[in-house]
Amino acid sequence: MAEMERHDADRTTPSAGGAPISSTSPSSAAISAISAAPAAPAVSAIMAVYNGGSYLEEAVRSILAQSLTDFEFIIVDDGSTDGTTALLDRFARQDARIRIVHAAHQGVSAARNAALALVRAPLVAIMDADDVCMPERFARQVEFLNANPQCVAIGCEAMMIDPAGREIGVKGHPLTHREIDDRLMQVREAMTHPAVMLRAETVRRLGGYRSHLPVSEDYDLFLRLAEVGELANLPDVLFHYRLHAGSISVARMESQVRLSIECAREAAKRRGLGDSHRLNRAGAVDPDLDARVVTTMVIQGYLWRAYLLAESGAFSAIHKLLDGAMDYARAKQAPWQLIGDLHAARAMVHRREGNLTHSMVSSIKSLVHQPRRMLRGWRGGNSKPTATLMGNGKTVREN
Repeated sequence: MAEMERHDADRTTPSAGGAPISSTSPSSAAISAISAAPAAPAVSAIMAVYNGGSYLEEAVRSILAQSLTDFEFIIVDDGSTDGTTALLDRFARQDARIRIVHAAHQGVSAARNAALALVRAPLVAIMDADDVCMPERFARQVEFLNANPQCVAIGCEAMMIDPAGREIGVKGHPLTHREIDDRLMQVREAMTHPAVMLRAETVRRLGGYRSHLPVSEDYDLFLRLAEVGELANLPDVLFHYRLHAGSISVARMESQVRLSIECAREAAKRRGLGDSHRLNRAGAVDPDLDARVVTTMVIQGYLWRAYLLAESGAFSAIHKLLDGAMDYARAKQAPWQLIGDLHAARAMVHRREGNLTHSMVSSIKSLVHQPRRMLRGWRGGNSKPTATLMGNGKTVREN
């Protein structure tokens, strides 16, 4: 496991039943108690949470409702300052399968590594604090991994939901190792990280998450896993993935784009592909990726999210996304075409809200930047951005 800074004064080590035990040297009585501990569970679910907010309780309950009941649930509270700590402690008192670690804030990679260090099962199920598992998720993934020993990570299809939990559409993930790896090497999403189950020994051998990565740590792990075993996705929807404006900022998206490209380049070098690996969306060699390409990818990523959220009528979240994206586009002096796309997206939102006057104004602004798209937001607003480097051509429910 990768080294990380420890905060022993702020952390208690949980026992198998959830109650904290002393961090001092174990006595003979403690050693006897450990030797008498119950057998390792079939699955260790892990979650890192920082200020979980209004979605945390639903996420935890969806794990506790799994049809496969032989699991432990390790939750690292990464220095939360809201009501997360109290909520998690309440759950731990009610269900002995839950093991809580309260830690000083370190970041998601370090928090996940702290959870991995406590895993007792051979299989690790990842979970995030704002998503929802279907009851059969663990059972189906365990069944697949038991039948396919060459597979080191199994995901599943995911239904995207809006902040209120309304369904938007399925992600449309590839199923086979070759398809998944090809998409990963194109810097495109291929697996939904919190919906994945991993082999614990393989993750440990790889050193877990690279804690120096503030974002894209999951993408980096997938690339490394693909080099030592096979990846796969189940075709069934066993997970609900929540899209909301607060899930990622525009600035964080830019970091994610840049770090993902660097992770792909490192993977290409590890695999002996070197600078010949084709990274950009068109498949052209681009060793000197410039700021304009990154800016384009970031804005396209936010346009993609905006159009998806529009399917469920989450208009306030869309406006927040578009406000941030427009500020970013102007600060980066983005190409006029992209600014025109943002105005066209705004026109679509206003039209769906029933505000035809504002829709027309935004359409005119789009015309100024891109005449051919003048009526896109006004007449239907159904043209969505093509798959970007950070998207994957999602399947979206048609109205």
